[in-house]
Amino acid sequence: MAALSLVTYHPKGSFVAACQGDKAEQEQLYRFIRDEGSDLNALIKAGCTATCRKAETECSGDIVVVQDTTSAGYRHAVREELGDLGSGRSDSDRRGFFAHVSIAVDEERGTVIGPVDLQFAIRPVRADNTPRDNKKIPYEEKESFKWEAAATAVDQRCAAYRERLIFISDRESDVYEYLMSMVGSDLRYVVRSSWDRRLEGGKTRLRVQLAQTTPQCRVRVHIDQKGGRRARDAVLEVRATTVRFDGRKHSHEVLPPLDVNAVHLTEVDPPDGVEPIDWLLLASEPIGSVDEVIRVVRLYCLRWLIEEYNKCCKSDGTDIEALRMQSRDALLRAVVLCMFAAVPLMRLRGDLLSSDIRSRWPVLMNEPSPCSMVERHPSPPCTTVLPRLYWVTLWCAVERSRPLPDQPPTCKWALHAVAKLGGWMDSKRTGRPGYRSLWKGWDRLLERVDAVCLATTHEGGRGLHVEDEK
Repeated sequence: MAALSLVTYHPKGSFVAACQGDKAEQEQLYRFIRDEGSDLNALIKAGCTATCRKAETECSGDIVVVQDTTSAGYRHAVREELGDLGSGRSDSDRRGFFAHVSIAVDEERGTVIGPVDLQFAIRPVRADNTPRDNKKIPYEEKESFKWEAAATAVDQRCAAYRERLIFISDRESDVYEYLMSMVGSDLRYVVRSSWDRRLEGGKTRLRVQLAQTTPQCRVRVHIDQKGGRRARDAVLEVRATTVRFDGRKHSHEVLPPLDVNAVHLTEVDPPDGVEPIDWLLLASEPIGSVDEVIRVVRLYCLRWLIEEYNKCCKSDGTDIEALRMQSRDALLRAVVLCMFAAVPLMRLRGDLLSSDIRSRWPVLMNEPSPCSMVERHPSPPCTTVLPRLYWVTLWCAVERSRPLPDQPPTCKWALHAVAKLGGWMDSKRTGRPGYRSLWKGWDRLLERVDAVCLATTHEGGRGLHVEDEK
């Protein structure tokens, strides 16, 4: 899409800056965004369908689809067309929308492929704070229906290889009807449980049943420092069993019993004053062996990638909350473009993010540390992210006098090289560039690629030719 290629220039800045002074391109971009006849759903479908095709060819094994909801708030004129962002916010003059995002992740490499579904929701602004009686609202009209709607949309787009899809979601998705839809559609899933549901017969609940189950193993997991929480290694006891949830009478219909696999991880001897770790997962994946149980937990660990993706789309990336469109529809179209423009840097950062995930993996007590396991997954060649013209230009800009290598360098090299173009010096010796320096470097790389194209297409010019992006 021409509009998307424009946004990838200077993504942290305005759309005017993205056009680099070309008034014709600026007018074309704004006409596209402001066009009332432009179908937002068609724009989303086109981008998501392209990502689905890429996921099918790039992923050698299963494809993890991670779902999550994020919000974006605005205070300028467009706020009058937007909705309530929820109670408890101090900035009452701020309105916005919720974006329910589904991204495809390669399970084997732990890298992001891109968005495979986007849904927007705008809550009505209510005059009072009287709570709604959700029991009287049909399931299809509730916000919680978004999980099923997203899974259905991705299933339809990936119908040719649907058996490879595994849907991952957090506690908000622990909705009985959603679990029923996944089982009924024969879709694979891992959901973090929020409710201690009653089991068939009505006398026992899920956590009680799991507590009576013999532990299958103990694992070690690293907990990062966050806020006032100190980093630590925690020992978790793992239990797993298959249960049948008790059917119940719903306000609109009778819900039948449901068979699920449950995996429960509880911390052993947590430090004083620290809330112990307690993870309860519901899954369609087999749990017959210790390895299968550990895989379920590691699949859920991939959910962290969507947090990183939302961060890339917001404050540290394309900064969708800084957009200043004057109408709701124009704003949402611009947001869609930005959310797809964030993907190249997520993919470039793939090795780093994959390493972070593996450092969070639970490992059996007799296994090596997660950090040593990273060495088993060497960085792939940068051609998985950058076309030849791009990485050759990047090499010449960063390595300068060094000769061009016979084989393409790795993605890790490309990540650091782009960051260096953006001014990153690795002063803290972490080897972990942030999105801000990466965006600057990406912008400068694209300028150099443009210069190469202009030079080689000039009359009599010889050299590299633009290749189609993979």
